[in-house]
Amino acid sequence: MAALTPPPAAPEADGGAEAGAGAADLPPLRFTTHHPSQALPPMLPAHLTGAHLLGVAARGTAVTGLRSGTAGGLDVFDFADGSSIVVMPSDREVAELVGAALAEGQEVRLLGTSEVGGGRSLTFQVHESTAFFLADRVYARPAA
Repeated sequence: MAALTPPPAAPEADGGAEAGAGAADLPPLRFTTHHPSQALPPMLPAHLTGAHLLGVAARGTAVTGLRSGTAGGLDVFDFADGSSIVVMPSDREVAELVGAALAEGQEVRLLGTSEVGGGRSLTFQVHESTAFFLADRVYARPAA
């Protein structure tokens, strides 16, 4: 948790009376640490996402983690090279398949992607089968 710097004690002009003192009289709080997301590289612009994903697929970069959201929410896929993708909306069937494969130590890789009518298709190799994902939006974060 971030440590807060306490405000300096204010001198009391009238011998201890606190009338009129309020939150507006206090100096602003100052945080001594930054939010962890500030250390992450920014998401790629949409026009570079496809090329990044094709590179991940061409290199055969393994999926190492999945943070699945609620149905209709979003899924975050983490890759061995440190990059990640955010996919919306979530696809429960694909998330369960990928999550189960990762939990069992099976290999999961992105095989390919293409732009489809403003959305994006993603095809994953999940052990010895494939999983197809059609998403409205895909955002890519390159490795740091």
